[in-house]
Amino acid sequence: MTTVDKALSLLDHFSHEQTEIGLSEFARLSGYDKSAALRMLSALVRSGFLEQDLQTRRYRVGGSFLRFARLRENAFPVSDIVRPAAQTLNDLTRETVHVSMYAGGRLSTIVVIDSPRTTRAHVDNGMELPFNATASGLCWLAFSSSSLAEPHLSADFAQYQQGTLTDREAIEHTLDQIRSQGYGVAERSFDDDVSSVAVPIFGASGEVWGCMSLACVASRMTPDLIVEYSALVMNAATAVTQALGATIPKSYQTSRRAASAVRSQTNTDLKD
Repeated sequence: MTTVDKALSLLDHFSHEQTEIGLSEFARLSGYDKSAALRMLSALVRSGFLEQDLQTRRYRVGGSFLRFARLRENAFPVSDIVRPAAQTLNDLTRETVHVSMYAGGRLSTIVVIDSPRTTRAHVDNGMELPFNATASGLCWLAFSSSSLAEPHLSADFAQYQQGTLTDREAIEHTLDQIRSQGYGVAERSFDDDVSSVAVPIFGASGEVWGCMSLACVASRMTPDLIVEYSALVMNAATAVTQALGATIPKSYQTSRRAASAVRSQTNTDLKD
């Protein structure tokens, strides 16, 4: 790894649960010795990417990220592009909606619209989504090219809940199901109280740009509701794909038609 790679890798240790980190902890988490970690942290502080609390000596994310985030949004206002479709989905379902984007080898939420219900699924904005434990992660793996997906499929998967998929063979079987139905489902696999439905969003190159997902309290997510919600999430994801100036790949259109056929059959069965 280059020095820049190493320095930037230190930033990956921040999360919603861990917003401040000390030097000794950075050295332990990264595997670098203290003197090397200190040099890189000092450089990040000088550039404004980190700040150091003068009393605790712990580091936190700095203000430079706000400037670059504004530059990014001015050049390509992603949040403004995806939010209308996400809000419509939230209005129709009254469930928590989140949009994730794949960048830098990670799938992270960029827009979250909370459910107005008293009992609801909670998703943090900026949260990194595990590929093996979330509907969005599995959906991204299912519809991404093998060259992009393989490094993630070859990784060691964490076990979050009893139902979390950690075996590659089981994951690949699930990915086949997702490809055939056009959407991903994760039930109590990351959070024991949450079930989710996710659909891919495509970019101009035809690769999976990210995912649109609906997160619900698991106790009210029935099989029929999954089928109903999948259609709504597909519509929302399609709207975002088109807003990004992209088109739905022909390979995915086949999955959409299959999903539509399943919904039609389900509706017929319910009427009977």
